[in-house]
Amino acid sequence: MIRKIVHDVTGRAPDLKDFGPLLNAIAGKQIFDHMRARVSIDRSIVGIGAPAEVFVAPLKQRMEAEAIIPTDHDVGNAVGAMCSPISESLTLQVHPKDYKFLVFSQFSSPIEHSHVEEAVSSAKRSAEQYVREKVEGSAAGEVKVRMEVIERKFADGHGKDMKSVKWIDVKATATGKPKLH
Repeated sequence: MIRKIVHDVTGRAPDLKDFGPLLNAIAGKQIFDHMRARVSIDRSIVGIGAPAEVFVAPLKQRMEAEAIIPTDHDVGNAVGAMCSPISESLTLQVHPKDYKFLVFSQFSSPIEHSHVEEAVSSAKRSAEQYVREKVEGSAAGEVKVRMEVIERKFADGHGKDMKSVKWIDVKATATGKPKLH
């Protein structure tokens, strides 16, 4: 919460590497020999999830803030998860080898193709089918699939991509709305 407030005011989140020890001190961990840190916030702390009562009460005192624990706090995270979009992603790779193109997948041995376009097309079909079936199998409707094809190239040692392709990532991401009836 403190990090969020700092972000709201400054427009950027503090780096946890540097800001973490101060947050730990505010939370009550004794890490500084000659310093005690305390914060008072002007926002309410709302506890959601089964352990909310255990965690929110100490924060209320330590941060001098109003604490709200809703009646059904113990199922709050479950309700949020149930209402969230369902998604699945899969990345297949196409690698050139001896004037052929191999599609690598975790589901089968590499599949060989004569042309790069054929290999990419095959990878797209396979990846799309897999993610669509996974999301639809999770009782989602209005399923949409986004495809991304990324050519990975060698760098020349100076940070510039070379012309030859090392491999191609074919990524499919399906999302759908949960059916809540």
